[in-house]
Amino acid sequence: MNSLINSDFSYATRCGPDEFLGEVSRIIEQSIMRNSAGKLRSMALKHFESKGKMLRPMFIRDLALSMNLDLALVLHWAVTCEILHNATLIHDDLQDGDEVRRGKPTTWKEYGSEQAINLGDFLLIIAPQGLIKSSLSSKNDLLHLFTVMSSRVVAGQVDEFELNKLQSEHNLHQQYLDCIAGKTSSLFAGLALGVGLIAGAPKEFLSSLESIFFQLGHVFQIQDDILDFYGNKQRGERGCDIKEGKVSFLIVNYLERNPQDFAVLARILRKKRADTNENDLQIVQKLFNDNNNLEFCLDHLDRRVDDLRSHSLLLTNIVLNNLVNSLIEMILAPIREISVEQINA
Repeated sequence: MNSLINSDFSYATRCGPDEFLGEVSRIIEQSIMRNSAGKLRSMALKHFESKGKMLRPMFIRDLALSMNLDLALVLHWAVTCEILHNATLIHDDLQDGDEVRRGKPTTWKEYGSEQAINLGDFLLIIAPQGLIKSSLSSKNDLLHLFTVMSSRVVAGQVDEFELNKLQSEHNLHQQYLDCIAGKTSSLFAGLALGVGLIAGAPKEFLSSLESIFFQLGHVFQIQDDILDFYGNKQRGERGCDIKEGKVSFLIVNYLERNPQDFAVLARILRKKRADTNENDLQIVQKLFNDNNNLEFCLDHLDRRVDDLRSHSLLLTNIVLNNLVNSLIEMILAPIREISVEQINA
């Protein structure tokens, strides 16, 4: 067993989620302590004080159990994916100008943009360390996968900045899908593919598994876009995407049906964040309400979920089917309380 793993920790399949996520957090902290000192260490530890939902390591745990894998085998893959995710969040908050994350000041807001870049870079570097030291037979494949995932996330971020230029109302939907494929879905697909590689699953199963979780990533991002404007993402304010000038699914869906309002929305989205006010949000909300935009977005999301549930592998693999359906419900839970009737009233 890898020396980084606490020998007192139980890795039996009966291991509960809190115990597994606690071990992921412990190893992350251990890696930070081992590889940093001074200000860098304090910034990194401070960032991980607010752990968030830890969806990605949770998904890895649940998927491993569905495949009858000893959780010890996927622990460092979960650590790698969680550190990678947090590195991208730190850089993303800086580039988007977000001041609150998980109810607390973002790294750049508290320490400055230069230190946020440094901390994000540090986390990207240490993310695969546990894999490097592991004895997994799939280690080289996992390290390659980590590189692919990291590259795709960066490519997705680049695509997002191009999308946000809003040069035309044409082809926005495809541009948006290309963007979230890199920024979000590549991580979902990659974490699942990694578990499959550790399990030594056949290529056909790996391909299906990757496809299912890629689609799950799309579901997650679309609900996240909806939540930003109509729910609570613990960012201290609503409509952060609008204020950032971000072309979210709400914007894409609306302009696809109402291209005549391109100039109005483009004017608001192109404003500097500090200049975007509540009146701008009210203008956007009125456009959305008058054209039933939320209802159309929720309907689109339902269709995506239905398509995902009809995947051929899920129709034949009951265990995986049950897992994916539970993950779908977990992802959609934050927007289940959103009432179209109340918002449009």
